[in-house]
Amino acid sequence: YCARIKRGLMYSICRQHGYNVLALAQHLDDLAESLLMSIFHGGQLRTMKAHYVNDAGDIRIIRPLVYCRERQTTDFAAVAKLPVILDSCPACFAVPTERMRMKQLLATEEHNNPHLFASLQRAIYPLLTLNSEMQAGPEPAPPVISDCE
Repeated sequence: YCARIKRGLMYSICRQHGYNVLALAQHLDDLAESLLMSIFHGGQLRTMKAHYVNDAGDIRIIRPLVYCRERQTTDFAAVAKLPVILDSCPACFAVPTERMRMKQLLATEEHNNPHLFASLQRAIYPLLTLNSEMQAGPEPAPPVISDCE
């Protein structure tokens, strides 16, 4: 619910200022959580796209951090002393969310398989641009993820 409201507000701000590209900060962990929720609850192999055009066709949405791990973004924010805005939706904290359950499941599995997210990245890669109007020709191989130093 909150994500839809935030997205609508961001679209409005883009239009007010004449911006035609909106960069969102979802990372590989977010995409993996979305994939599992889609499989478990919708029976589909789907996750967020790395880039697409909104329904109105006036704003291109990009997710430049899709190959970054959540901890990489957290570590960078701390080193760069960036302000971190935590989720503030009361509905999101009223009960444990399905996304949090997926996050915990992935953490448990990653403990048993340290290469889990590299495998998930390879599995998710074709879904990032599948049926994308922006796709032009064969996609290059996905980059190899590594920890920040």
